[in-house]
Amino acid sequence: MPPIDMARPAATSPAMNSEMIELCQPIVEGITQYGSALSDGYVAIGTEWLNFVNRRFHVDMSLAGRLAKCGSHQDLFREWATFMSTTAEDYRNEFARLAEMNTAASQRAITAVHPDGQTGESRPARSP
Repeated sequence: MPPIDMARPAATSPAMNSEMIELCQPIVEGITQYGSALSDGYVAIGTEWLNFVNRRFHVDMSLAGRLAKCGSHQDLFREWATFMSTTAEDYRNEFARLAEMNTAASQRAITAVHPDGQTGESRPARSP
């Protein structure tokens, strides 16, 4: 058997290449649209999270000044309790917002692949 020349590409039929490209084109387009929709969604989620962390950072940094102004233990505990309840509420709201954004991004990605709203499980089988 003659040795295989790795520098020379294997012989393929031009018709075969064209058929393969046509066959794979919808798959490539679908994957591209799906990836693009997910990417856009995750960029929005990342931006939302960074904006939230920035807002919370400024609130957290102001706590020391507010505590320093307290004149009694009761004032200090009241300020601390207000800070903690506000912090918990802020994080709860932010996580709910991020979950909504994630759901919306996933739905846009599925819609990009299945504009008719059908998923792969509900599609009828194609006949040959």
